[in-house]
Amino acid sequence: MPLASTPFGPAWLSLGGEMRERWETYQHINYGLGKVQAASGYLLERFNFNADLHFNDYLRAYAQLGDDRIFGNRGATSTTDTNRWDLFQRFVELRAPNSPFGDRPSVIYGREELSSASSG
Repeated sequence: MPLASTPFGPAWLSLGGEMRERWETYQHINYGLGKVQAASGYLLERFNFNADLHFNDYLRAYAQLGDDRIFGNRGATSTTDTNRWDLFQRFVELRAPNSPFGDRPSVIYGREELSSASSG
């Protein structure tokens, strides 16, 4: 959604979000050793909301707020099983003007998630 026009380019804001849900179930979580547990399942749910604000062609701010929840009994708890809101990504990007070589170097300050693996 365009906000305004500046001498250095247009300013605009993009808002987005997603919801993911996944059901997992298991049997014999301890490989049959010890107390036998009945089959059980749980729901994993994730909400993400993001805002991408471009002040002009040279300055950008991005933030992503998310909430991860577990509903049900996993049978075993983990230190990573937390139900909370968190700022997953937040950064400010400063881009250089167009160069005659075609590259536009930029400097990014903040927390940004990067993908380091290729998906076949």
